[in-house]
Amino acid sequence: MIGPLRKLVLTEDGRTKPAGVIAVVLVLVASCSALGYYFWKSGLDLGGGMPQIKHAVVCWNCGYTRFERLQPGGAGFGPCPKCKKNTLGLGYPCPQCGTYVVLNEARGLKPPTKCPKCGREFRHGE
Repeated sequence: MIGPLRKLVLTEDGRTKPAGVIAVVLVLVASCSALGYYFWKSGLDLGGGMPQIKHAVVCWNCGYTRFERLQPGGAGFGPCPKCKKNTLGLGYPCPQCGTYVVLNEARGLKPPTKCPKCGREFRHGE
């Protein structure tokens, strides 16, 4: 690795080539930028905190759905921004059609949960 790099940066008499040095610096800057962007988009917390988990938050009243990064153990419950009722909960995908649904267990109802789109009944863990 040192040989090709030396040919890029140094002339035969030992002087540095300005274009070679600039090329090496640009490659290093681009590599560091790409690595930083990867960590930023992945949601990793390099500061020692807990990683965030992307999860669906669904209103069981009007069907409003959004995806957000939650801390482990975060509930995701609260008022719905669309219908203004306190009916938001964590959504789980229907095993048949993939529609995100708040499980009956989370709403204080008896299982199974029925998917509003395809009608399949399922329980937590399926």
